[in-house]
Amino acid sequence: MIPILDPTLNQGAMLWAGQCLRPGEYLCSANQQYCLLFQAQDYNLVLYRNCDFCPLWNTQTSVEPAAKLAAFTMRPNGNLVIEYVGDDFAGLLWSSETTVPGAYAELRNDGSLVVQTAWQTVWLQGQLPRRGAAAGGAYASRPLVGRGAGQASLHQVQAFQ
Repeated sequence: MIPILDPTLNQGAMLWAGQCLRPGEYLCSANQQYCLLFQAQDYNLVLYRNCDFCPLWNTQTSVEPAAKLAAFTMRPNGNLVIEYVGDDFAGLLWSSETTVPGAYAELRNDGSLVVQTAWQTVWLQGQLPRRGAAAGGAYASRPLVGRGAGQASLHQVQAFQ
């Protein structure tokens, strides 16, 4: 299914600490060639090539759209996450597993989604953990559903309402 993108939901190319995308909102690379859509129908985050809407990468976090709240958030601690509150689950669906205060997320002109600081890229979508990365551990991306990891309280998740 080809997404229809509402230009009023375009949030630019970057997410700064504390900013989030709500379902249906998206980032667009500065050259307008790529978009990162937080899909409203299933809360999956998908990177599309705009010329043909070919999906290039996703977080594999498709869930039933019964969530009371969901957001793709750049946390102040440098962790890029998908948070979700449903009837039987509240917590993280996905995380970049980065802990670098001051970091931000950017959708670059080459279609790469990165978490970076002013001096280095600390995470790139789809990459395996790399040795010698900045403090904070491995920089991988994987869905967290069913792993019990990253559980957040309802109070923490409501902070992005």
